[in-house]
Amino acid sequence: MKRRRRVYCEYRFLRDFLSSRPDILEPSDDSISLMDNWVSMYSFICKSDLVIDISTAEFQAEREKSPWLAMLWKKAVGGECGLQFEKEAFPKIEELRVRDTDNEILNAVFLADLQTSECKRLSELFGVIVINVELSKNCFHLFGDNGTAFPSEHAESWDFMTPLLGLFPPINVCNTMMIVDNYILTSTRKFPYEDKVKYNLRPIMDHLLPQSLTPGEVFQIVIFSECYNLDEQYAFIKSTISKIRPKLQFALTIFSNCRRAFHDRSIVTNNLWLSCGHGFDVFKRNGTVRKSTNVSIVFPFVQSHIAWADNSFLNLLIDAQSVYSRLNDNTNSRGNVDKLNRICAYYCEEKRPQATRKPAFVLGDAKDVAGIKIVGKIDLSRFGSGRR
Repeated sequence: MKRRRRVYCEYRFLRDFLSSRPDILEPSDDSISLMDNWVSMYSFICKSDLVIDISTAEFQAEREKSPWLAMLWKKAVGGECGLQFEKEAFPKIEELRVRDTDNEILNAVFLADLQTSECKRLSELFGVIVINVELSKNCFHLFGDNGTAFPSEHAESWDFMTPLLGLFPPINVCNTMMIVDNYILTSTRKFPYEDKVKYNLRPIMDHLLPQSLTPGEVFQIVIFSECYNLDEQYAFIKSTISKIRPKLQFALTIFSNCRRAFHDRSIVTNNLWLSCGHGFDVFKRNGTVRKSTNVSIVFPFVQSHIAWADNSFLNLLIDAQSVYSRLNDNTNSRGNVDKLNRICAYYCEEKRPQATRKPAFVLGDAKDVAGIKIVGKIDLSRFGSGRR
């Protein structure tokens, strides 16, 4: 089970980011926010599995001159983060093609030395977060809870998420979605499932789904919910998604009869966690709230301030994987049920035996700070050499 984000970090980003730290904290809201944002971003870097595009020797020379790099090295040796050096085979996000992408790439974060417009374009194409130093100064939403209470003066509908589309990265930067709600597709006399979808699930997906991905990249959508007529409901959901995202190439899978696997109601993407205590059938046809509840919107493994978020995200993936593992027929499922969702496939993947080729230098699993443990590496040779 992986417990950290994979981050492909260009050294030029790291160098410039460290140089951009605020030196003086002024008594103003802007100054405090800028400092807090920088510290939060550095904390994210220091708890991730970093792949950096320089050699080990080059990094060692640089850390002698920077206490911030020395601290990063110390955390890697202590097992708090991963640190891997891939000068020749570093995957540049602007050079990737669909044939190069895999679960590791599509669940990663890229810290790049690119123009802001290029970062935004590539984020949209692949559904991954791509940030340069300038963008890193204004991504406060990555590190806190962006949710709300229903009802409240700030949220009268799911449109409370609209401002999060105007930030970068927006909440619709993703390539995979998993929806867990045992009751979103069940019906009662006063509240049929069609209304639950129309007034709740549809506006949620309209905020979270990208307009499209790069040609050939398929967006995965998996729903775990009790259903009474799978064929009808599968067709209804597929039609709903096609209407709001006519340009998005997607694959839909629905699993029913899995109530025992899940209790909480959550929606996750490769970047986001959205949970609602009461479930995602909050609003009735007339727009009123059925019951008061809370919504949380956080970025797992990026944030460092919400103690429960990372483990809740992993627990959901473990429960989802258990549904996949016991699937033995198509009676209670529709769609591409044999292909594990890429979020589960990445985070729940067991460690593979170490490759026979010479491993790259990797830190991160060492428990004894007096020594350095060399662990396995990913095969990045297919990406070719990086920029000089």
